[in-house]
Amino acid sequence: MTLPQTAYSFGLKAESLAVAFLTLNNYEILKKRYRTPYGEIDIIARSDRMIVCVEVKARHTLSAGMHAIGHQQRKRIMNAYLHFIQTHLEYANDPVRFDVIVCAPNSKPLHIQHAFESDNE
Repeated sequence: MTLPQTAYSFGLKAESLAVAFLTLNNYEILKKRYRTPYGEIDIIARSDRMIVCVEVKARHTLSAGMHAIGHQQRKRIMNAYLHFIQTHLEYANDPVRFDVIVCAPNSKPLHIQHAFESDNE
């Protein structure tokens, strides 16, 4: 990164990069910044019949972002996913996966599939 960025703008750029990365890897983007009463999911995508909820982490290094999701944040994402399914019944029978994409300056995005599991599994 050449100029200082706010955390917000750094995060928005990371989300855009993650969307491009997923699209190039044949994911269908269903929702970006999906807001619910329970919280937000950065990206909801689909790969074959799998619904993929993606949390994007922007950090100054890839290793700093690999463990950046705590229990409360996982719970928020899972509750937001349940809201998504209740309001988008066409996906109710599709399996779900929770991934993380870590973005850092001068690095290819790191896509961590199955980063955490649903409490319902």
